[in-house]
Amino acid sequence: TIGPMVRTLICYLITLRDHSYDQVRHILWDMYRFKITDGEIANILDTRRLALLPEYEKLKDSIRAGPVHMDESRWRIQSEHAGYAWSMSSTTSTDVVFKLADSRGMGNAKELLGDNYQGIGVTDRYPGYKHLFALHQICWAHLQRTAKDLTHLECLDGQRQRHVAAFYRDLAAIYNTIRICKGEPFDAAKRQTQAARLLGRVKELCVPHSLDPKKLADLKAGILEYQDCLFICLTANGIPADNNRAERDIKKLVIKRKKSLGSKTTKGARTLEVLLSICISLYNRDRDNFFPNFHALAV
Repeated sequence: TIGPMVRTLICYLITLRDHSYDQVRHILWDMYRFKITDGEIANILDTRRLALLPEYEKLKDSIRAGPVHMDESRWRIQSEHAGYAWSMSSTTSTDVVFKLADSRGMGNAKELLGDNYQGIGVTDRYPGYKHLFALHQICWAHLQRTAKDLTHLECLDGQRQRHVAAFYRDLAAIYNTIRICKGEPFDAAKRQTQAARLLGRVKELCVPHSLDPKKLADLKAGILEYQDCLFICLTANGIPADNNRAERDIKKLVIKRKKSLGSKTTKGARTLEVLLSICISLYNRDRDNFFPNFHALAV
């Protein structure tokens, strides 16, 4: 009989160490002379998923209780010839939940948020996140990176390159001012004034110019489109100005995708999303006691 600690080790290797079934089989044989088949591994993972489903739902409810970060990336479900990974992370803890879906549709984000979510969301400018939150903060780190990338466009002549570089410097200066303001004690009236002043700078910076290459013109239009979502990080206490937390969480799946090429089936994706959510959240909370904590939930 395959014991519960072996099952826990297999879940750990698959989720937190990004191992394939083949690697898990080799590790168990090399270290313990323990033989196991791919079918047995799949059955262990699915059984653990069923045992952990209530905890998965509790984890989602816990994250929904406050502001959230959200992000998405490609995750191929081979049987569907498509797929995306979605993450929802807490802004107040290290917890995260994942959803592995066959599309990039906004319905997947809605499903993670649940019915009638009235909290604050921090995301990039992907249109699928529009209208999902009571208040919406756009990631400033993403805006700054996009502007910086424009300075390296090969099609720019000298004058246009200097023009784009100046835009990048001015946008980066606004982002730096946001960080300075957030380092000060929260004062609602003062923050409203700061946000209004910075919005004025943004509007001035995003006025169309004859030297704007198309990508810069599009970025300016996109920033103005989200002007009501630029300074929630100042006017609401405790809201980050960037979506770096979600990007770090989704990076775990990006690394795993490069090793495993995604999930073979939809069933496998359903299993993996639950195990990843529970394992990564438990590991983030208390790395030293991950094994006993996970084992206690899954047996």
